[in-house]
Amino acid sequence: MLPDYRDIPVDLSAFGLPKHALHVRVYEASKPEISGNKAFKLWYWLHDFPDNARFLSFGGAFSNHLLALSAAAGHRSIGVIRGERPAKLNPWLQCMQNNGMSLHFVQRTVFSTFREYPQLALEKAPDAVLIPEGGGGLKGIQGAALMARGLQPYDAVALPGGTGTTAAGLLLAEGARHCEIHCFQALKGEGYLQGEISAWVGAEAAKRLMVHDQFHFGGYARRSESLLEFARLWKQHTGIQLDEVYGAKAMFGLLHNLQKQGSEKRWLYLHTGGLGLIPAIGG
Repeated sequence: MLPDYRDIPVDLSAFGLPKHALHVRVYEASKPEISGNKAFKLWYWLHDFPDNARFLSFGGAFSNHLLALSAAAGHRSIGVIRGERPAKLNPWLQCMQNNGMSLHFVQRTVFSTFREYPQLALEKAPDAVLIPEGGGGLKGIQGAALMARGLQPYDAVALPGGTGTTAAGLLLAEGARHCEIHCFQALKGEGYLQGEISAWVGAEAAKRLMVHDQFHFGGYARRSESLLEFARLWKQHTGIQLDEVYGAKAMFGLLHNLQKQGSEKRWLYLHTGGLGLIPAIGG
């Protein structure tokens, strides 16, 4: 069953904005490892194949996508991990293994080849279904479209973007046809995500897409003291925790734009998860 959601009005007065200029949508995960958009992006991957199918995907040692896949598919999941096997597994890897995922560690140079030629990863398990890194692909986009429930009250939806899968799903969803989609790019690279999402959804749907690529704070997984301070203040004033790889960057960018351009639209921020095991381990 897909997770239900709550739309929380947040008090933005501490950030110089009208008190309730924004709602934040948070999802009630069935398992702590499957948070935010992860269940949606995996939905069709896991439900369009036989019950005995095995699934292979790849990611880093702190991949929340692999963490979610391990929780959803258990012993039928295979994770190809970037980098050498550490002497001691970190909490993410240990949880994946405890969930039944078979872990395969590969050198970073080999892993970069998988990004360009993902089919090569199937050498680890030729009979497995290959799920793209991050849960992307057509099935990931179709699953992300299921997140468009209950968007009628809003004019604009903001969310972080890595692969752009979730933004593409929203742009193609019937329930979001009236909304602007604002995607805040977490990776460094001017214009690349706008082009990729536009190619998936077509020119007409892409007219409602705005990709903001200037709030990456140096690139993927990079952070600064100002970002860490913002994430701390945000949680202090709203009670909602944001991860520092995607969520805090997107919210920082959104509030920056609202402060600069005004907040007349009815805004919704989609909390796409990204926290992984942080709440459980107290990070």
